[in-house]
Amino acid sequence: MSTKILYSQIGYDIGTRKKAFVTGKIKNGSFIVTNTVTKQKVLEDKLTFWGEKWNEHWYVADFSDIESAGEYEIEVFSDRESICKTQTLIHIGNRLLWNKTIYPCSLYQLDVRAANSYSEGGWRDCGSELQEVSSHLIMLEAVCDLYADKCFPECDKARLLYHIRRAADYITLCQIENGGFMHEIHHNHSVDFENSANAVAVLARVAHVLGDDRYLEIAKKGYEFVESYKPHIEKLEGNELEITHGADSLTYPITEFRTRELLAHLSAVISLYKSGVTEVKDKAVSLTEEILARRVSRENAECGLWGHFYTYPNSKITEKANYHCGAWDLPYKNYNHGAHKPYWVMPIVEMTELFPNHCDVGIWKEVLHDFAYHFFKPACQNSPFGILPAGVYGNEGLLYFSGWYHGHAKIYGYAAVLATKFYELWQDAEFLNIANANLQWIAGLNVAGKSLIVGVGDSFVRDWNSLCGTIVNGFDASPQFRLAPVSRETDLPKYLDDEGGIHHCAGFVAGLCAVNYMV
Repeated sequence: MSTKILYSQIGYDIGTRKKAFVTGKIKNGSFIVTNTVTKQKVLEDKLTFWGEKWNEHWYVADFSDIESAGEYEIEVFSDRESICKTQTLIHIGNRLLWNKTIYPCSLYQLDVRAANSYSEGGWRDCGSELQEVSSHLIMLEAVCDLYADKCFPECDKARLLYHIRRAADYITLCQIENGGFMHEIHHNHSVDFENSANAVAVLARVAHVLGDDRYLEIAKKGYEFVESYKPHIEKLEGNELEITHGADSLTYPITEFRTRELLAHLSAVISLYKSGVTEVKDKAVSLTEEILARRVSRENAECGLWGHFYTYPNSKITEKANYHCGAWDLPYKNYNHGAHKPYWVMPIVEMTELFPNHCDVGIWKEVLHDFAYHFFKPACQNSPFGILPAGVYGNEGLLYFSGWYHGHAKIYGYAAVLATKFYELWQDAEFLNIANANLQWIAGLNVAGKSLIVGVGDSFVRDWNSLCGTIVNGFDASPQFRLAPVSRETDLPKYLDDEGGIHHCAGFVAGLCAVNYMV
């Protein structure tokens, strides 16, 4: 990467930390920020050397002190000699991220996806004709977040309700006789646990939003399947699980749930409890205890990080931010269906809120604090951009782009959700900075200097279908749709994967709503 300035292609919100990054080797680096309308110099300061990462030297130009709305440019100097300028405008304003992206990433692209969907309903899912239940569920959940948002115009909420019902009806068509949910109505009838647990959680919420108990009854039937399901996965050929899980070896067949599956189960139980099915309280508590028993202790820290979770009990394999790889329609690949949300401890947060007088609530809060301060926060701070990494892969260490079938931009939106909740719990402003950083990575403050939202921003990527508002897969260490062994040497944002997926919009919209709630 040659010397250049990387900055948000959408803009910076007043009241947030504002950074640009400069690559290269610079001596006595400094920068000047100029208002492009008045031509006045508004800030002059030194560059701060962050360090080396991804085979580059990184310098930070922090212009957070600028709180006046306007358009600016940055010029960078090495030993007082000008070496580069920003090529497009730097925008600063009030709630720019929300105002410029919320419609494209929600209603605009959903309208197009609905028009191009199956006759059964739902939305077109990704670059192909697929309509996976897993991605429908998280987008449906994000639309429910948006419907509840205090700042979203009331005049457009009828359109949101249309899409909520459309997606929910498609998901109900995917429910089979035993209560489980098939992965895709035309191309993949396999039924797995995490999709079904997520469907229970989301449909119970939809029942409340729409005031329609039919969806709650469907959720209850789904819960019967979830409660009866026994974990099992066939031995895979090759080293796929080793790559995606960061495992040296696994024993087959696996007869334990992954921790992320337990968290999905807990989400389903909590959603039913909130819907009046109070008899599931004991199940919620027992699941919470089972999850907490899998946390990484200080004594067993990985790369100095602890408080996160092992994938299986009594294993050395720790959870990763996301699994999605391989030929998704083969029966033995069901383990990655529905595995969208990274390190999703939100159900534990909800447990502390639902049962504040429970005898173990102090332990639950301690676990959350350990996760937030000894894993999540330092892991994000391990890169100049402040983004959530993929996870710790054994001796290869903390990696960002390896072990994926294609880049997964959605995890950054969900990282923003977690970070804003941690800010709410402990009033630590650094969590708001992390939330903003993860959203800004999508907005163009990334290694390519391009907005990952098609059609949004001064410089943006293209996807297969030129669908404005969709978000592409993002950065990966290996080419799109090819799974490569992980290593610290190859863990680079080498490829920018251009397939657009509805699940990335789901994470981003959820993150926007979470940050907007704090405003």
